[in-house]
Amino acid sequence: MAMQFEYAVPQPPRRNTTLRTVLIVVGVLAVLCCGGGGVGAYFLFNKVADSTSAARAAAEAYVGHIEAGDFAAAYGLACAATRGTNTQDDYVAALSRQPKIQSHKVVGTFIRNVNGKTSADITMDVVYAEGSTKRYVFTLVKEDDAWKVCGVPS
Repeated sequence: MAMQFEYAVPQPPRRNTTLRTVLIVVGVLAVLCCGGGGVGAYFLFNKVADSTSAARAAAEAYVGHIEAGDFAAAYGLACAATRGTNTQDDYVAALSRQPKIQSHKVVGTFIRNVNGKTSADITMDVVYAEGSTKRYVFTLVKEDDAWKVCGVPS
């Protein structure tokens, strides 16, 4: 009896797919992190934009009252510290001594939160009726979820 050998075609060695799997996992994690960072940045930007627009609107309303000659309404937008050191009559008298405002324009907004106290500096160019322009920085604080202007512009 003769022995028969079957010839088997050798199979190529099995490829190691560990590197490919690791790269796929790292790629998926990178996409998730970048996507999450993008979404987080979007929400952060919107929150900051909301804060700056509210502070800006309060400062513009304040100056708008002064521009219209409604100094009592401007006093109503003053912060508690300013109202505590100035009576409404003194405040109105101080504002009425100033030149008439013709127009104003916001040129800068800066919001900060220090130790849980939120404040803002709104920079405006104010044009007076006689034609001169002066740059003011209005400091606002957040009191009871509303922006209030501190100080009397001079």
